[in-house]
Amino acid sequence: MSLFVQIAMTPIAGGSSSDSTVFWLGVLVLAVLIGGLVYVLGSKDRYQSMTEEEFEQEARNKSMLGAAITGLEGALRTREATVLMEAKSRVEREATPAPGDPPEDADRNGS
Repeated sequence: MSLFVQIAMTPIAGGSSSDSTVFWLGVLVLAVLIGGLVYVLGSKDRYQSMTEEEFEQEARNKSMLGAAITGLEGALRTREATVLMEAKSRVEREATPAPGDPPEDADRNGS
């Protein structure tokens, strides 16, 4: 019987030693999670110790990785990528007012 099944099957009211074990196991897991959170949030920021050149190099590498992933996705899913790009350009075209159109304002609606 797995530990999860044992925990799920233990009665809430009782007072047996297994209830105590389950309680302390839960407290231990909670303490580890809280301790891990405190450690991660309290650790030194890695960007704080970087020089400007190191930061720019890392940013360049991340942007190249992002471009590579985007290119790979476009190569693998060309049809979906084409449809998405067409939809995006259509939305941008519709959102851009034509040069001869007057701007819309609230007074034209009769309010």
